[in-house]
Amino acid sequence: MNLLRRTAAALASVVALSACAGNSTLADEEARMERSRQVWNAQGIDDYRMIVSVSAGMIAGSATIEVRDGVPVSVQRTEGGPQTLPLSAFARYDTVEELFAVLEQAFENGSDEIEALYDSTLGVPLSVAIDPMKNAIDEEHGFLVNGFTKL
Repeated sequence: MNLLRRTAAALASVVALSACAGNSTLADEEARMERSRQVWNAQGIDDYRMIVSVSAGMIAGSATIEVRDGVPVSVQRTEGGPQTLPLSAFARYDTVEELFAVLEQAFENGSDEIEALYDSTLGVPLSVAIDPMKNAIDEEHGFLVNGFTKL
């Protein structure tokens, strides 16, 4: 299964799992995000590596990102799968703080649906699906974080 299909399947799973819960509101999601951000901040992790897969409409890509002292120092394409996103697109996703910023912007913009899963120990957003307008086509986007490693 190629990267685009894996990313789409994972994002669909997040949406499906959340839909099954049925009781999750945007306020609940935003509160979960804030709690996870507090957990992340409490860790004090400044050096890490993560693989970030991004999907937006019909484009997708995956990059291995290394962060030192809280600053991205390396963004490299991950092997395998389609790479329709330019590496410059990962500037929005190149630190855990930026991942939280993507979520925060979705809440501020009044997105219709926001579904996220977080690492319970580190607070890192692991899987995020955002649907800005529920009845529009191809504006959904999200990301997955794999292989998060403290350095």
